[in-house]
Amino acid sequence: MLTLKVDKDGIKLFAHLKNVLPCLSYEAFQKMLRLKKVLVNRQITYKDRVLSPGDAIEIRMSDQALGKYRFPKVEIVYEDNYIIVALKPQGVDVESPRQRGGLCSWLRAQHSGNHGAPFPAPCHRLDTQISGLVLFAKEQAALAELTKAFKQGLVHRQYACLARGLPSPRLGEITLPIVRDAKNAIIRVCTPSTRGALSAVTRYRVATSIGRLSVLEVNPVTARPHQIRVHLAAIGHPVIGDDKYGDRVLNRKLDIRREQIVANTMGFEMPAKSPLSYLSGVNISIPTPDFHIRKFRIRF
Repeated sequence: MLTLKVDKDGIKLFAHLKNVLPCLSYEAFQKMLRLKKVLVNRQITYKDRVLSPGDAIEIRMSDQALGKYRFPKVEIVYEDNYIIVALKPQGVDVESPRQRGGLCSWLRAQHSGNHGAPFPAPCHRLDTQISGLVLFAKEQAALAELTKAFKQGLVHRQYACLARGLPSPRLGEITLPIVRDAKNAIIRVCTPSTRGALSAVTRYRVATSIGRLSVLEVNPVTARPHQIRVHLAAIGHPVIGDDKYGDRVLNRKLDIRREQIVANTMGFEMPAKSPLSYLSGVNISIPTPDFHIRKFRIRF
């Protein structure tokens, strides 16, 4: 049960609840009233009730039921006894210290009603501006297994992205070493002999191409920071919306301010003795997005 005190005069009941439960729709609010789940000063109330300072509001629902109104609903792509694969929206952190949290807080509230619970726990990260599939473990043993699998390269991920131009060949592999440039706060390609150089391999396939834009399906064989963005920029086909490594002029012309990358496929290759061996050969995916590529055709 949730109990609230009113400290403003003249605010309507729904507006006050919306401040505390940002994802509460007006339809859900009306349903709560019909089911007598909302009381003011311990009395059944009505939808247009105007509140006064000192009024006490009671919402007679469990924390788990209320959780879905505190945080946005998370789209679950796959779930079993050990893992959850959830869809992260663009612009949302996997984890965030902010009041409304990130994907973790939302999923935990939805799963157990407690946004501060330790599980489900993320097994990897996606950059804030990248949307798509994020893998969560539902308990500690699964988290340990999947963390180890990521380190060993046993979890394979594919990304879709919108890029400038048409790569040639249409199916290719980029094998340029990269290095962290701390002075300029970037990752850049380098020669194999460069101090701190890391090997990096990115495979790509052109899924769609219209005008000066292409939708690519990209598989980073090595999981280096910013690898996809740096590699594609290095071969002359930067990710649209990427101002750090890409084409700022084109990004402004298209009015796109965020990197157009989606993590759309995840596959597993788990050891036979692992308790998660059942995941071997499993591929979890969402359709390759077209990034609305056709709407940009007339702009070139």
